[in-house]
Amino acid sequence: MRKTPVVEFTVPGRPIPMPRPRLSGSRVFIPPSVTAYKDSIALIAKGTAWLDGDVGVRITFRIAGRRKSDIDNLIKSVLDALNGIVYKDDRQVVWLESTLHRDTEESTTITLYRIEQ
Repeated sequence: MRKTPVVEFTVPGRPIPMPRPRLSGSRVFIPPSVTAYKDSIALIAKGTAWLDGDVGVRITFRIAGRRKSDIDNLIKSVLDALNGIVYKDDRQVVWLESTLHRDTEESTTITLYRIEQ
């Protein structure tokens, strides 16, 4: 497998994990903070290349203090935000690497790769 980096960008601000789905009547409720975080990712990612085929994603989360977040829920927010913006569906992601760091500055850095088998 060969990974070719395509783009890297950083989304400033606190990473927001995707919560468990909650129903409001017949609709799924997503908190406004999650929607705003995903919109920020999508806005910054809009200028990047469209990726067909297999995709790799490296995500670095920086979170201040002792805030507790499940890394898998943080990843879900990012991959969902990129759907339809840089790839058709997150099923294209065949390689994923993610780290979570405690830091004074909060941000999410995303690196996208083309994957060639």
